[in-house]
Amino acid sequence: MELTRSRWFRAACGGLLLALAACSVDSGQDSDEPTEEEIAASLNGTVGPEKADSLAAIPWATIGAGVSYKKVGAGSDVLIVYGGYTAQDVFSQRWADELVRDKLGAEGASHIYAVKGPNQSGYANREIGNSKLVAHLAQGTRAANASRIIVIAHSSGTYVSTELFQQLASSDPSALTKVTLFNLDGGGLDASLARKMTHAYFVWACDSKIGRCSHNAGGMQALGSEFASEGGGIKVNAIGSGCSSSAAGGLWCMHDTLINTKPHNPVMYDLLDDYTDFSTPGRSVVTSYLDVLAH
Repeated sequence: MELTRSRWFRAACGGLLLALAACSVDSGQDSDEPTEEEIAASLNGTVGPEKADSLAAIPWATIGAGVSYKKVGAGSDVLIVYGGYTAQDVFSQRWADELVRDKLGAEGASHIYAVKGPNQSGYANREIGNSKLVAHLAQGTRAANASRIIVIAHSSGTYVSTELFQQLASSDPSALTKVTLFNLDGGGLDASLARKMTHAYFVWACDSKIGRCSHNAGGMQALGSEFASEGGGIKVNAIGSGCSSSAAGGLWCMHDTLINTKPHNPVMYDLLDDYTDFSTPGRSVVTSYLDVLAH
């Protein structure tokens, strides 16, 4: 979640793998980055209980480093969720469960993968087991039988998802053609990969009440224009976010309005709570950008 404006500009405006900050037009939003202490604080605490239902009762199986899997329902479609920088396994698992519970189970998503966030914002260590995920997809005709593979990646998780796409391009090009990507306020994508997918959407959020948009809104708008024929940009209405209208960290709070309708910290992201607490009144998982799946 904490990459510099200059790295984003060099990559985004060249159509390559991107970092995380605004590109092209300076919207006037600050680019202050969270400190190590703030990042650590966003991970502190105890994960509360999940909603007790049949979905939560299905255990997650670890199939590779940072990659979990569960089979739900009788459908054949695939959902792969990539958490942002430092998001723990349980954070991505809870987010994936809630996406299935709220929206994607009804859309036929049945093979569910939850991937933790990278331990470096630019995914320099390549520590996530995407190769295991690719191999698992190929087993038992999971990828072959899917009509679509929905990939939702938040923030720096977009770097990790790009590694998956590169591996699919080499080992299973037919699976890559089934991918519909939702890039949530994250990095970018090589054009050669995007144009092999069914769709690629670039998503940001704005709260008109406070006059602020998510931290990487400028980059998402630029990418949405660049890849308009592949899907383009989607703006999420995040009014009522509760994020600060003036503090620098309010942009990072808005960054999490792609996950949770009301992030827990108005001046910073709160990974532990924003990814796992969808039952507190006024807080629910954000799915409006997924409405395009029905079109």
